[in-house]
Amino acid sequence: MAYLKEFWKAKGINSNMINFADGSGLSPQNYVSAKAEVQALLYAKKQAWFDSYYDGFPNQDNGMKMKSGTMRDTKSYAGYHTSRDGKKYVYSIIINNYQGSGSTELQKILNILK
Repeated sequence: MAYLKEFWKAKGINSNMINFADGSGLSPQNYVSAKAEVQALLYAKKQAWFDSYYDGFPNQDNGMKMKSGTMRDTKSYAGYHTSRDGKKYVYSIIINNYQGSGSTELQKILNILK
């Protein structure tokens, strides 16, 4: 796991914003900040393989290309969006202590980007 931390550190991500405790991604000791996620997504945009990577992101009903993740009381969303006026966004949203149901809270947040 030290290799992953060093890889992202070399790409400009502060090592205090990430931790890889295991390879499963399921451990509560794994963490990444929203800023680190955005930095990783921006890094990906500059790579030759980006088009294939981007195509792998699910299309959402709101037109965004977004991947979600859920862990006990935490929901996260990260991806790419082009607004109606053509402005491009790379974003990461992490909601901790999430007690809601459905996507009401998420939609409130994402409507800002529209």
